[in-house]
Amino acid sequence: MGRAKQTRKFAVTKKLLSPKDTRVRENAVQAQAQAAQKKAREAPRHVEQAVSALFFQYNTQLGPPYHVLVDTNFINFSIR
Repeated sequence: MGRAKQTRKFAVTKKLLSPKDTRVRENAVQAQAQAAQKKAREAPRHVEQAVSALFFQYNTQLGPPYHVLVDTNFINFSIR
């Protein structure tokens, strides 16, 4: 009976992971990947500025292909 107790205690001893174990390396690689993702999320984003003419009451940049005011009344009277 005494022998059985000794062997049980021997089997219960703590097992330590060596630093060369693959499970330890995988955790380190995952931690580095998560840190890189977090850094990428916090990086400033460059957003192009929208044209401010589109946000007023109406679009001021739209118009006919000409921008000259012609007095047709004056032209009609000068022809006569």
